[in-house]
Amino acid sequence: MRPPRLATWLLGRLEDASSPLVGDLYEEWQNGRSARWFWRQTMSVLGGRAARYVAEHRPLAFLGLVAIGLYWLGTHVPVPGVNTDALAPVTRHGALGLYDLFTGGNLGGGTIFALGIMPYVTALCIAYLATALGFARGRGAPGRRTMAWSVRGVALMLGVAQATGIAIWLEQQTVVPEGLPLVAEPGWSFRLTLVLSVTAITACLIWLSDEISRRGIGWGVSLLFFAGLVAGLPAAVPAILEQLRAGYIGPADLAAFGAGLLVLSSLVVLVDPARRRNAHAG
Repeated sequence: MRPPRLATWLLGRLEDASSPLVGDLYEEWQNGRSARWFWRQTMSVLGGRAARYVAEHRPLAFLGLVAIGLYWLGTHVPVPGVNTDALAPVTRHGALGLYDLFTGGNLGGGTIFALGIMPYVTALCIAYLATALGFARGRGAPGRRTMAWSVRGVALMLGVAQATGIAIWLEQQTVVPEGLPLVAEPGWSFRLTLVLSVTAITACLIWLSDEISRRGIGWGVSLLFFAGLVAGLPAAVPAILEQLRAGYIGPADLAAFGAGLLVLSSLVVLVDPARRRNAHAG
């Protein structure tokens, strides 16, 4: 009888197959140990490996906690002029509600973190595809420096465009629960305020992610992206369960959301190494 396959697979990724620890675990299994015991030992190995990783990467772990705290604070700072009490029910249901989960609830909360690091992620994906297809290739350090600044510029332009779209969309919402307007004083003054505040946060996150990579810690974009997701989990999980119970979303919608989150996370991890090279050059 073989040990649990998933536990065996995890153990193979955590330890070398020829290590004494793995040999002892398999020997104990052959001597009649239960599957629960084998799983417990595998989780102990996983916990030990995680503890060693954190000890070896203390700056990264510390910055991760700081980033999560930063996102958490940002969820409590709304954009001036937005009625957040009236906005929450509008963005709670259907596809818009699922998209709001990608932002950690910041879009539905009308906060200054409504865009977060996402414009930079989009710009990095565009640059990665352009480079892979041969449309853009930086030659040496000057080329990488130019590419880095170009990506930042595209990210900020995307941020301005998306923030402008959000502002106009907020002003156009007329069917709102209890008849409350989403924007107290619509117009270019409100649009400019929203665009500047939201885009400024995105610019700060771009700078922070580049500084993390430039100082040798690495994975700046990935760190901020996943920090935003983790910070939004306490609000996201109850929101998903509520939408499922109310019938606003179904299993297919939830599966599509999970697939989208997996694809987006994979893209972030894929493009981050290339961005780190540009960050060191720029």
